Amino acid sequence: MNRLLEVTGLHITATAPDGRSVPLVEDITLGISAGERVALVGESGSGKSVTARALLRLDDSVRLTGSIRLDGRELLGLPERDLTRLRGSSVALVTQDPLAALNPLMTVGDQVAEPLLVRSVARKEARRRAVAMLDELGVADAARRSRAYPHEFSGGMRQRVALAMALVCEPALLLADEPTTALDVRVQQQVMDLLTTVSRERGLAVLLITHDVGVVAGFADRVEVLYSGRVVESAPVRTLFEAPVHPYTRALLGAVPRIGAHRDRLTALPGTPPDPSARPGGCVFHPRCPVAEDACRTTRPTLAPPTGAHRAACPVTAPARPAQGAPA
Repeated sequence: MNRLLEVTGLHITATAPDGRSVPLVEDITLGISAGERVALVGESGSGKSVTARALLRLDDSVRLTGSIRLDGRELLGLPERDLTRLRGSSVALVTQDPLAALNPLMTVGDQVAEPLLVRSVARKEARRRAVAMLDELGVADAARRSRAYPHEFSGGMRQRVALAMALVCEPALLLADEPTTALDVRVQQQVMDLLTTVSRERGLAVLLITHDVGVVAGFADRVEVLYSGRVVESAPVRTLFEAPVHPYTRALLGAVPRIGAHRDRLTALPGTPPDPSARPGGCVFHPRCPVAEDACRTTRPTLAPPTGAHRAACPVTAPARPAQGAPA
């Protein structure tokens, strides 16, 4: 299958105040095909957002090695002027805080039109396309509301505006970084339903960055589980929910309430993820793992396939039985 995005052996390294190199993300390999929806899941601090920003090369303070190919074109080493043309037109980013991303002094219509203006689209046409995009994304009375300012919109509506800015130049790939953060459950569902609809209608590929496993089941085709900068499990979404292998994945799923599941309490994972500058040897998860063995403390596991497209970096566990309430 031809991949729209192909990431191979990506390492992201920062420099500590004392001059040491700190590996934030290690050996990330993933691919996304046209129209495919992939979720990158993990706790805060696992390296999800820094990975998303690295795909667009937005952070000059980190060093990237490996390969990032977009539609066959290598992005590492690409001149900044060429990257600027790709951002927005081929790949776009929606961040978790639309209020911070939007300019409070500009109307939302002008902000949605701006990516078109910088690409030399005539102002009248840019305005027309901006209003049409807001309307498509469910902003009622879009022509009038386009003249409003960000503070006049609710959190859910601001996220629609941010999404309109990302989509107005019709990219092939959308990076959605925690798009439901700080939204109530009802609005979260509306945003995820909107992303699903837009992806299907436009053939848009989406990389969803989230710590919330609950939003993944009804959205993603495939899931990559990230822990402390390393992918520990990769599987089709149904497989992951029905037969999780890695203990960390099982813990994440055990913390999600399910209709019809009878449990006295949800799973609580003890401890916290390690500091990137002081990761333990062997399996990085072993200090928190309930089934760790002696070899886990000294040997770093690699992603291996229990079955077909399902890979996990844990030689200790076997595939679990189907979980109650797994997605249909």
